[in-house]
Amino acid sequence: METVAQRPLRQSGGGVMSNTAMGVVKRIQADDALKAEFEADPMATLEREASRIIPDTRVYRMVVGFLGVAALLCLGFLGAGAFVPAVEMPDTLGIIASTIIGAMAGLLAPQPE
Repeated sequence: METVAQRPLRQSGGGVMSNTAMGVVKRIQADDALKAEFEADPMATLEREASRIIPDTRVYRMVVGFLGVAALLCLGFLGAGAFVPAVEMPDTLGIIASTIIGAMAGLLAPQPE
């Protein structure tokens, strides 16, 4: 039998439901099983639902860590190139660093409602 915690975050219309506080309230109001679970143990239910906001998996951490290291390396090479005038750094390092930072912002931003 599938428990409430194992269900994906889906609305009745098929779209993905928001993970904001209002999204949690709407899910509790819409789902009778979740509502009963909330009435039985409100703190545990809220903690579990709040932990679903940003995934905390090993793969997610690895991707964020890899992107962070890559961004720091690009910015480090650009900074080192500023102090060594004989070596010209390619402009693509700045483009790559800004793209990586944008990707991390997209990963860490909450889903819009």
